[in-house]
Amino acid sequence: MFGEYDVIMGTRVYTNSADTDFASLGEHVSSYYLDEPEYDSGDETTEGDYSDYYYFGLDDKTWDIDVEEDLGFEGRGEQRMFTELIVSPAFSDDDILRVYMEIELPEDVLKNGTIVYQYMQLLGENDMEGQDPYMSVGCQVTVGDVESRKVENFYGVDKMDVTDDQVAGKIVSESSADDKEKNRNDGSFKNTE
Repeated sequence: MFGEYDVIMGTRVYTNSADTDFASLGEHVSSYYLDEPEYDSGDETTEGDYSDYYYFGLDDKTWDIDVEEDLGFEGRGEQRMFTELIVSPAFSDDDILRVYMEIELPEDVLKNGTIVYQYMQLLGENDMEGQDPYMSVGCQVTVGDVESRKVENFYGVDKMDVTDDQVAGKIVSESSADDKEKNRNDGSFKNTE
């Protein structure tokens, strides 16, 4: 889990759950280094108290959306992604990589039923694109339906970006379906929230 990562962050907008022709609100390329913390010895049979965890901000990126070019409306928009590492003081406990995804758009841009899907994809420094697996997270919400919010974790060689065959021409629920966490049974990437 620790080391240097190349990071891609972006947003896709679907007019409804059956839409296969989404609008991309752009991607932002970044990188960051997950430094392995110094752990207390910890008791292997006892989980740490969450009040003892340490919070490290890793990345905080904000970039503009060209609302007119991307969605055909006048106005301004902005995307933000903040990533933090939450570390247990005990080596035996899981650490957590937490990603916050935000988007601001003019109120009239997205109609009820529109799906907004934000994603983040990480590739290890020494890993090869298309050969080694990515760690990815996606956040989805349907406009007008607060209960529709969901987060998905992915682990596999398929990219999340708009040009990949696992995304292009597919409805949102079928994008990168083979890499979704529920399909994995190797126990990896379990410490991501």
